[in-house]
Amino acid sequence: MRAYSQLDLLSKTLGLLGKSRISSGYGIINDPRYVSLNIRTPHYDLLRGRQCIKDIAEILGDEMDLSFTVESLFVLLYADFIRQIRNGANLLELAKILMHGKRYFKKMDTPVEAELVSKNSFVLVREERPNRARRENQLVDVPIRIHKDEAERGEYLLYDMEELYPEFDMTVEELISIRYREFMKAVKSGNMDVVKAVIANVKRSRRYV
Repeated sequence: MRAYSQLDLLSKTLGLLGKSRISSGYGIINDPRYVSLNIRTPHYDLLRGRQCIKDIAEILGDEMDLSFTVESLFVLLYADFIRQIRNGANLLELAKILMHGKRYFKKMDTPVEAELVSKNSFVLVREERPNRARRENQLVDVPIRIHKDEAERGEYLLYDMEELYPEFDMTVEELISIRYREFMKAVKSGNMDVVKAVIANVKRSRRYV
């Protein structure tokens, strides 16, 4: 079985069950309640997200917990995804949407430059050259903390999606990254409905990591 996150919680759990340790629950008494994940996203999107949090804070005022950060936004968007599943969202359709997002952003992140080979034609080459757009889009890893149960639940869901859609190939970290980048894409395009939905979630939830 492949790993569905950096933590590979599902394989560890199945390994414990395989050793007839079902009665011990998760089996690791001293494990912390929260786990850390590194989420990869463009540097500009990270900075833009921080500004977005400031904007939301201005709108909500005292209704918003001061501990809410852009890292909290990653967690909130992941929690919203889990909530969609609990509310009966179609796993197959979600799997297709997520894979479309993964392919789209992978294409966006692939460095392709045009090299002049004659006065009248260009040829695409796989050569990365520094430019303003590439510097702004440099990928960075953002550490976040989520509840271990939620991380493991995500791995189970990804496994289920893979069974329904064999082309599906994703980790929890990639899922969170796609959710965040889709959100930032909507913000940059001026889609206020997405921002309003996040504001509603922030007002509803008072627990952040």
